[in-house]
Amino acid sequence: MEAVEPIEDSLTELHRKIDVLLPKDKVNREVLPLRDPIDINLFPFFFTNAGSKAKRRKDLKQAQLRLAYTLLYHTKLRVNEIRSITKKKDISDTVETSQMNVIHHKTKQAHYTCTF
Repeated sequence: MEAVEPIEDSLTELHRKIDVLLPKDKVNREVLPLRDPIDINLFPFFFTNAGSKAKRRKDLKQAQLRLAYTLLYHTKLRVNEIRSITKKKDISDTVETSQMNVIHHKTKQAHYTCTF
């Protein structure tokens, strides 16, 4: 029995090394459909209630939310798509070219939105 234990340990170690070297099975993930953007019925509700729950810096929070809701409504983009718009240059380029370029995170495709 003692003679078999080193062989079993060697085999276990060999199996562990092989498992590390072999590629794992790819997990099939379900791609969910894109959600609808904000529509004409919801925009006034969101816009008027923007920042109403904020206790500190209420005006700043209200301005930030109103800007986000306006982008969502007029560009027909979704929340994850406007999250990448962080630089002033992005908005300046949009005003100059009348076009906003955004990459869909789920489909990894370019999405061009005419804003003006």
